[in-house]
Amino acid sequence: MLLPDRVFAFVLRTHRWDPNHRSVIQSLMATHFAKKKSERRQFDLIQDKGKGLVILLHGVPGVGKTSTAETVAQYYNKPLLPITCGDLGMTPKDVESNLQNSFQMAQAWDCVLLLDEADVFLAERSQDNIERNALVSVFLRVLEYYEGVLFLTTNKVGSFDEAFKSRMSMALYYPPLSGTQTEKIWGMQIKRTEKLTIKAAPNDESVHVKFDQLDIMKFAADLWNEQQFKPEFKPVWNGRQIRNAFQTAVALAEWQKQDGNIPGPINVKREHFEKVARVSMEFNSYLYGVKHSRGDEMLNLKKEQRYDAFNPNQVSPFGFDYAAIYFEEGRNKG
Repeated sequence: MLLPDRVFAFVLRTHRWDPNHRSVIQSLMATHFAKKKSERRQFDLIQDKGKGLVILLHGVPGVGKTSTAETVAQYYNKPLLPITCGDLGMTPKDVESNLQNSFQMAQAWDCVLLLDEADVFLAERSQDNIERNALVSVFLRVLEYYEGVLFLTTNKVGSFDEAFKSRMSMALYYPPLSGTQTEKIWGMQIKRTEKLTIKAAPNDESVHVKFDQLDIMKFAADLWNEQQFKPEFKPVWNGRQIRNAFQTAVALAEWQKQDGNIPGPINVKREHFEKVARVSMEFNSYLYGVKHSRGDEMLNLKKEQRYDAFNPNQVSPFGFDYAAIYFEEGRNKG
C-alpha cells in the first residue's frame, strides 16, 4: 500500500476541525464519560430515559463524518463499534433484537457506537408504508433507553422523521470542502504519502514517491475553482475522491516509470492528476446531461434531502432565509 486507507480531515489534537464542532463534541464527550453518579446531572423527569449521547453528523459524502467518530474514539481511548443496516436486518423484529444487542455490547465495553447511513432507519413515516413506519418506531423506542455514545451519519438528513429531533443531543453540519480545506487535504496527502513510502522501504529509492508539489497544489486550486463554478463539473471533490485521485495518479506515475525503465523514485506530476481529473469531470458532465442539466445540489434540494448551499449566516432566530434558498435555485436553473 502506497497510500493510507483514509484521509482524516478532522483531528482533535491538531485542531483541524471547525472550532465550534470541536468544542461541542469535546464538552459532550467529557461530560458523558464522567460517569460518577454523584456528579451526574439528571435533566429527565422519566428515570432511565435520555441518558445516552446521540450525535448526528450530516452533510455531503466524503467530508469527514465517519472519520469524526473514529477520531473521537481514538482521542478518548475508547473502542469503536461500527454497525450497518446489514447488521441490524430489515424487519422490525430483527432490528429491535439486533439493535438492543449492539447497544448492550456498546455499554458493556464503554465504547463509541457508529451507525453509518442512518436515514434507512429514521426516514419520515407515512400512511402508505406500514413496515417502514414500524422500523422507525422500533428504532426510536430502543434509542430512547440507550445510555452510551452513538454517532449517526447521513447525507439525507431532510428525510428524517421529525420525532428524531428530540432524541438527538446535538446535530453537526458538514458542508462541501472549501478551497482552503481542499488545499490542506492535498498538502497533507502529499506529505503523508511521501513519508509512508520512505518508511516502508528506507533503502529502496525506486519505490519512494516524490510529488511536484508546487505544480500539483496549483492544479488542486484550479480544479476546485472549475468544479465550484461550472455546474456541469460539480460537485467539488470530497476527501474520499481526493484520496482515490492520489492512488490513481501514483499508479500512473509508477507505470510510466516502469514502462520507460526510468531510474530513481516515482515522480508524480501535475499531468498525472490532470488525466485523473479529466475522467472524473467527463463522468460528472455525462451525469449532468442525464439529469437534464441538474446537479446533485439542486436535485437533493428538490427532494428535500439536503441543502448543500447552506450558509450559517442565513440563519436567524426565525429560521432560514428562504429568499436566499430560492435565489440560489433560480441562479442554478439559469
